[in-house]
Amino acid sequence: MLSNLKKSTNAKHFQEPIDPKRDNAPNYFNIIAEPMDLGTVKQRLNSNYYHTMQEFLDDMQLIFENCLKYHSSVNGESDSSLVKASKALREDFKRLYEQLNIEFYIV
Repeated sequence: MLSNLKKSTNAKHFQEPIDPKRDNAPNYFNIIAEPMDLGTVKQRLNSNYYHTMQEFLDDMQLIFENCLKYHSSVNGESDSSLVKASKALREDFKRLYEQLNIEFYIV
């Protein structure tokens, strides 16, 4: 599922941890206490970090929440192109997750 999600055009900005200089995200680590990205989630899956499905879901939700929190805080925009990509990626994730016939808890 995660491999399919990473192929989404909406996922390109969420593949690896934010680098404030590279990604033009000043004060990122002052605003976001717990950064998360798809690469980190994949690494955690591969290393059996998650003991429950909810832990996995929490990290996925954190990706979407961090994007909204940062861009709302910095730009006062909750509708920037990155926020739109995050929302679309969340919908992609929901769709893929539901295809597994597992009850979905992310709001």
